[in-house]
Amino acid sequence: MIAPTPAYRFAPALTPREAAEAVAYALVHPNIQRVAPWWMKSLELAALLLPGPLGRLLNGLETLEVRLSGRQKR
Repeated sequence: MIAPTPAYRFAPALTPREAAEAVAYALVHPNIQRVAPWWMKSLELAALLLPGPLGRLLNGLETLEVRLSGRQKR
């Protein structure tokens, strides 16, 4: 879950219900080593194969969020 800032409005994120279900699933199945959203493996693969373009994309999203919010970039 992330804060509802303008730049992340369309970013994939868990709803509060989905996050609660993931936590409950992990508690009920202690043998599971990892609980992650379905799209996480794709993102991890992209980070491995395309670190430069993915980094630029994430930096661009941060810049957009800064511009939309009116605050200064760190």
